[in-house]
Amino acid sequence: MRLDEALYQHLVACPLAPVVALRQLVGDRIYPVVRPANCALPAVIYDLQSGEEEQAHSGGIGIVTSSGQITAEAIEYAPCRELAGALKAALEAPTQRWGDLAVYRVLVTENSTPDYDNDTQSYVQALSLTVAHSREG
Repeated sequence: MRLDEALYQHLVACPLAPVVALRQLVGDRIYPVVRPANCALPAVIYDLQSGEEEQAHSGGIGIVTSSGQITAEAIEYAPCRELAGALKAALEAPTQRWGDLAVYRVLVTENSTPDYDNDTQSYVQALSLTVAHSREG
């Protein structure tokens, strides 16, 4: 399973309370790379890049550190902040798996406060995401 698929699986199916709270805000409006035109808000957009396997003297150790950006988008400022907080809590929820991938460490950093996007007439807040996980298969 690829990391982007595992992240989506985690956000739409994980039964942990922080993830359920996120789904109550966005439903299934969780999209890779670009939000579809005319999509209802709020929504979550993610863009992840697979990293390289960590190495020891004897070779690869089966742990990959990947990074990317995940964005909260809403019509108004306060709901955007609320969504970003819920998203951060859902990503940092104590779990050992996202779908079929083992997850060892998750770091979520808020890049800024929400910015207004004139093109979409919505507020967006980007979060940086770094994940140490098992090798994708």
